[in-house]
Amino acid sequence: MLNNIKAIVKKIVRPNEKTRPNITQEWFPAKTGLENGRPLLITVKVGFNQDILRASTLLTLGYARGWAEACGPAKIIWEKDLLKESEKFENPVIYTNIYNYPDWGKKEIITLKKFDNYCFVNVHPKKYKEFSAQHPLNDFGDAFFHGGYEKAYKKLVESEPSLVCSFAGTAAEYWYNDWRQDGFNFDYVKLAADPLYYYPDPAPEKYGQIKMAYVGGYWPEKAQGFDLYLRPFEEHLHTYGYGNWPYKHYGGKITTDEERQLYSSAGMIPLVHGPVGWAMAEMIERYFKAPACRAFCIADQNPGVRDDFTEDEMLQAENPEHFKVLVNDYLQGKIDVEYWKNQGYRAVAERHLYKHRALQIKKLVENK
Repeated sequence: MLNNIKAIVKKIVRPNEKTRPNITQEWFPAKTGLENGRPLLITVKVGFNQDILRASTLLTLGYARGWAEACGPAKIIWEKDLLKESEKFENPVIYTNIYNYPDWGKKEIITLKKFDNYCFVNVHPKKYKEFSAQHPLNDFGDAFFHGGYEKAYKKLVESEPSLVCSFAGTAAEYWYNDWRQDGFNFDYVKLAADPLYYYPDPAPEKYGQIKMAYVGGYWPEKAQGFDLYLRPFEEHLHTYGYGNWPYKHYGGKITTDEERQLYSSAGMIPLVHGPVGWAMAEMIERYFKAPACRAFCIADQNPGVRDDFTEDEMLQAENPEHFKVLVNDYLQGKIDVEYWKNQGYRAVAERHLYKHRALQIKKLVENK
């Protein structure tokens, strides 16, 4: 699915049948006037924990809320409840990902064939070994990709999904074009900003003195990007998140509310990925949620940025050296920060909320 795949779906396990994911809010009622819209069922694995707002939870909740706001009611279900849950609804759309398939048998596959199912996928199995060889530090090295992926792929083919999609960008077409060649209806459906969590919320007394800030996990693959883009500005940069960042101003973990306030208050939020993300043109939530808080952002070389933001909406560096030039211009007061704050915020509000993704998915599924 993505570079930060371990944050989005836990490693495949064979849990006890009685073990369930922690779903504390399963229902997302439709916005007034959409109560009779098509329902969306979102399948999750045992590792899903709605009480811990990490990336996997936030994106799932974002898609659920987006669908409820734009299309109809949504419900989060355990993958093992697919049969009984699908029978409760008329003409549901079912949201799955490739990681669900190993634990499904013939009955589930037949059920999926009956309904409109869209599935998030990763680099095609034909290309996975090649991709992994090029990116030895990538996060795909779990058991799923060493035998499990092929089995899941075969089941996916049998289920005849209405749509398969990726969070990646068009510059990653080489890694994904085999899905189209297999005859699937394939498209790119990005992550987005969830306006419940990310909106302007300035806290100048707490974070206003910070010139640069980054929130996220630290691990070897992503560290390649961090060292290229962020390390030169370590004196100005404050980092937060898991992984015990080996940076001078590491502030530990912060809550979602604090993250929103930080984005809304710090001088600049760099949008930095790593080599795997750049190869996949992967637009993780950070590219949307920071400008949703009206942050001033400078993006890295990720080719996916220009899929979603024009040159007038977000500053983007061509490479690490160009990034240094842009950051130094910012530090010297040579950039109209307010202009870029407004441009990025407007772009997200108009095109990059989860309700926009819901409408895109509904259109793609129904026009299969």
